[in-house]
Amino acid sequence: MTQQPDFQMTVGGCCDDPGLCIFDCCCPCFTLMEAATNIGDDCPVAYCLAACCGLACCALGVLGKDVANRRNIEMDMGKSCFCSCFNCCTCYSCRVVNESRLYKANPNATGGQAVVKTTVTTTTSAAPKAQDMGDR
Repeated sequence: MTQQPDFQMTVGGCCDDPGLCIFDCCCPCFTLMEAATNIGDDCPVAYCLAACCGLACCALGVLGKDVANRRNIEMDMGKSCFCSCFNCCTCYSCRVVNESRLYKANPNATGGQAVVKTTVTTTTSAAPKAQDMGDR
């Protein structure tokens, strides 16, 4: 499986979703917790607490790498930390949350590729069971 070069949302792409942009600017602790929850992290509250303690940059660096790994996007810790340090210029937190939402919607899709699953359901009808009429 080949890795995708970057997140689906481009830098500045969060302006297309002003709700996400405002939510992330006003409540970064909750957006980090949402992203961690979306990818099934064991302790999403830790990201919220880290942001509340002034460690949002570090938490975003770790979480961004984890989200990228789940979506099979090329991202190492150095690049993730760089993007999180310049979050206001790279819109990195919005991009991480967006990518985590895509993962939650379809965990089998990778890096913006849609995976379509087809399910065929068959039904069989069986004759009803005979009831024991001995007690009547």
